[in-house]
Amino acid sequence: MMECTTKFNDFISAISLTDSMENELRTAYKELKYKLNSHAISKEIIAMFLQGSYARHTGVKPINKDDKLDVDLVVVTRFDYNKMTPLQALKAF
Repeated sequence: MMECTTKFNDFISAISLTDSMENELRTAYKELKYKLNSHAISKEIIAMFLQGSYARHTGVKPINKDDKLDVDLVVVTRFDYNKMTPLQALKAF
């Protein structure tokens, strides 16, 4: 049973984000939130919240070293979908 526990712990260690990766994600999230709040678009923002593996603390290391880490940020706006197309909303950001 000890070997199974050791192997599982090795597996978890191999797929878990490093402290450096966690810091990179945290910094990116804070920077994006700051930029959105400092931009003219901020008057249209109702709420922002994290979603996805970063928010749930279930993120894993990318399979390939060249793959990027990401943070899913949901931004709720006052945009009226009857007056603005998705492309127009995207361009506003």
